Amino acid sequence: MPNGVSVLYFLVMVFVCFLSYEDARRALHFMYPDLHSMTIDEILDKDYAVNCSEVTVARLYAHLDGFAVAHLFGWVMKAVLLRHYGLAWLLSVNWEITELAFSHILPNFRECWWDIVLLDVLLCNGLGIYLGMQLCKWLEMRSYHWESIR
Repeated sequence: MPNGVSVLYFLVMVFVCFLSYEDARRALHFMYPDLHSMTIDEILDKDYAVNCSEVTVARLYAHLDGFAVAHLFGWVMKAVLLRHYGLAWLLSVNWEITELAFSHILPNFRECWWDIVLLDVLLCNGLGIYLGMQLCKWLEMRSYHWESIR
């Protein structure tokens, strides 16, 4: 079943690649009628990268939301797929660098330094990688040694 869903998703993405910009917008408006009247201010529910010099426990806690849980769960699953600490950490840090590089395009990629380092890399990614690797150990899954593949 998951394989079939992945193939279906891939086919939909290939189909979307061949749509014109207007046709893709029409398809999205057909599936989500609320998009017609939506503005960027409604999409962005909070300010990003504002007053980064003020680091408090309350601000750290305020940034933990549903996305943080999804972020953590995503890294648990990535660790289960990769089964290698080094590669998972490399991808984790590279993704945060990618977010920095594209923050001028996507406003929700704008984050304070402490959000990137403490919440994303160390807490969500690090804990997710650790839990995923512990899950692999508990399930007695084979570990991969990616650096020895030639």
